[in-house]
Amino acid sequence: HSAGDNLIKTAANIINNAYSKYGNIYRTGGDEFVAILKCSDSEARGLNGLLEQATNDSNEEFSEGIAIAMGVVLWNDNSELPFSDRR
Repeated sequence: HSAGDNLIKTAANIINNAYSKYGNIYRTGGDEFVAILKCSDSEARGLNGLLEQATNDSNEEFSEGIAIAMGVVLWNDNSELPFSDRR
């Protein structure tokens, strides 16, 4: 159990190190995190690299390494949010 807690804390630190200058990171439960970031399109394209580098920097701590999967959704001021019930 403590090893799992250590992995979750490490993942939180990795995500924070990669993205904190762009916005806020939230743990939504278990081993799931959400990062709400404000950045340019060009910065958004480099986010995978930031996370990969932060993960590689932390992998020395674990014998089998750590992996973090991510997905990205982009929104800009011209985008419409997909609400089905507009009032």
